[in-house]
Amino acid sequence: MKDDHRLKLLQEKEKLTEKELEKATKGVSKKQRNILYSREIFQEMKPIIRFRDSPKCPMCNEESYNFEVHHINKNVKENTPDNLVAICNNCHKEIHRHKMFLNFKWYFDEIAEKQKEIWRYYEYLQDKIKNKVLSI
Repeated sequence: MKDDHRLKLLQEKEKLTEKELEKATKGVSKKQRNILYSREIFQEMKPIIRFRDSPKCPMCNEESYNFEVHHINKNVKENTPDNLVAICNNCHKEIHRHKMFLNFKWYFDEIAEKQKEIWRYYEYLQDKIKNKVLSI
């Protein structure tokens, strides 16, 4: 029952956000459109990256169902599959607390086949969202 109510609130919030987005983006600059584009890509990629990297955190190797998507190179505008990794909350906090830069190349080598599929989806998203944002 609680989950149904939460889902309904999220759906209403998304509808409201879309309406606000349409209203707010009339006459926006190219820079603002790029920011919107980047955010849209990230929102679409988060569940895909979580699915790719679950159920074990690539850092601590512990099972978790509460992953956060981390930008490996700290650039929030770069939402490519090679720059995103889903890690458990504890590891994500540690990375930011200690301002660590980690190399996940070893991990991407292990999941190479999954990664090819994710890249295909990312390229599809780029076209889809670019058309959506540019048409505003």
